[in-house]
Amino acid sequence: MVADPELVWKALADPTRRRILEKLTEEPETTGRIVEEFSPKLVRTAVMKHLGVLEGAGLIRVERVGRTRWNHIEKGPLRTISTWLGDRGTKHQNRMLRLKQVAEERRTRDSREESSPAYNGE
Repeated sequence: MVADPELVWKALADPTRRRILEKLTEEPETTGRIVEEFSPKLVRTAVMKHLGVLEGAGLIRVERVGRTRWNHIEKGPLRTISTWLGDRGTKHQNRMLRLKQVAEERRTRDSREESSPAYNGE
């Protein structure tokens, strides 16, 4: 299943869901343990909604073993987002490097003109 980028971005927008994902990067966790992690700040139903959003976005996969739900991170959508961000960062970095070059060239040219004997201060 290919993750919908809009759903991935919306899922990642919430700090609680990001914390859940961070926890799952270490190892798969049961839903019960995740609920305990956020208790008493969040009730079970709130945690379940967050897990549902993450699963719907393709960021986690749920494996049912008997009555236990094991939550596993799915790294594919995160790699896609990371690549997208990296591409934009590279483009931005290249623009900034070009701007720096232009500024340095202009400064060098201006300093040469100022030190030229024909320079009259205009």
